[in-house]
Amino acid sequence: EERLLEFLLFGAASDPYETFFEGISAVKPGHSIVFDLDSGAKAALPYYEIGTVIPDMGSADFTTHFENSINEHLIADVAVGSCLSGGLDSSLIVAIAAQKINYPFQTFTASFPGEPIDEAVYARKLERASERIVQHFTTPSAAEFGAAIDDLIWSIERPFGSASVFAQRAVMATANAAGTKVLLDGQGADEVFGGYYPFAGAFLIDHLRGGRIRLFFKDYKALKANFNPKMRKAMMRAAYYHLPAWVQRIGRKKMRKGAAIIAPAFRKKLEKLRSPARAARGFHNMARASVAFGLYELLHYEDRNSMRFSIETRVPFLDHRLVEWGLAQNPGDLLREGWTKYPLRKSLDSLGFNELAWRKDKIGFAAPQLSWMKALRPQLEELLQKSRWPEQIDKAAFYTMWNGEMQSAEDQTAFWRIFSLLRWYNLFEVEIV
Repeated sequence: EERLLEFLLFGAASDPYETFFEGISAVKPGHSIVFDLDSGAKAALPYYEIGTVIPDMGSADFTTHFENSINEHLIADVAVGSCLSGGLDSSLIVAIAAQKINYPFQTFTASFPGEPIDEAVYARKLERASERIVQHFTTPSAAEFGAAIDDLIWSIERPFGSASVFAQRAVMATANAAGTKVLLDGQGADEVFGGYYPFAGAFLIDHLRGGRIRLFFKDYKALKANFNPKMRKAMMRAAYYHLPAWVQRIGRKKMRKGAAIIAPAFRKKLEKLRSPARAARGFHNMARASVAFGLYELLHYEDRNSMRFSIETRVPFLDHRLVEWGLAQNPGDLLREGWTKYPLRKSLDSLGFNELAWRKDKIGFAAPQLSWMKALRPQLEELLQKSRWPEQIDKAAFYTMWNGEMQSAEDQTAFWRIFSLLRWYNLFEVEIV
């Protein structure tokens, strides 16, 4: 029940390594499990941990570390391809990897023609990176999503909060159909090198706390121009994590749409829930928290979606030496002149892709979930009517939301979170304890 309430309220559990099934936990990153066959005792032994102090990584720059990582991730007995969203991270992978192989380098992109989130036009620019590149595009539809939604939930074994997980699944299905067995992917760059919106706020707050007032105004103006005009909001989000823990808990619960969906008889239990520590004070502490929580969740989805189609995905940005290098850098070298992930942009620019390197319209891997919701409404309604409902969910409150406009990202996320939770609850025939 505690995991259920945490997921409804926060979209995540306070312990990211605890699964949604009682008695089953994931092996923590950087740990081995030793099981004694005689006594039955088991122990989790750490073998690697990103420490609070990162060692000196020498004079090697980002490009050197990243190319070394790409070289190692291309080692395989079969041809390696790559996911390609059209964004900075996957574009850099393709631009470098395509120069290092002597076979057709196949890339796979999810496209949404006519939607503002479609980045296919940027993905197509990578075709000139090498004559060996062979591009594949898939156009996931609402109908395909509706047909596969139960299999998707069965595969990932947990609810989700965004329809983008299906777009990722569609990419893996396309790669499988093309016979590609190993794919590179850009996961990890945003978490390690500060690509997400809250990082810019933390960066500016650090300036103020350090008394760097002139630098604060300079970077505030540059970030508004080159990254996102809503820098004041980014700072407020970063400042939130400097508040006392009890104030954070109250604020988070009031802001979350899920609180209104929890049945009145169970709302008292919300007071005992701990907010997942998905962010932190300071730029690098936020990076470590993002790796431990958000990235861990994204890698779970990627692993299950890829293995559903017998594909091995590899993440060059998460080579431990590259991560250590990133965490050893001065934040001002990662967010520079108003540009996030500055070393990555410079690297891609040096390869001749300046239009991609200096894009200001970062979208992220997304799906047109509102239009899909509208197109699938009769099917979703039928599934909702046939579902068992946990008593912890206020059915009437959910339908009030479901019958509303659902224009905001928060409303849409709350809907998919609850809908996928209901399907998971029914597909696995679980009981709440």
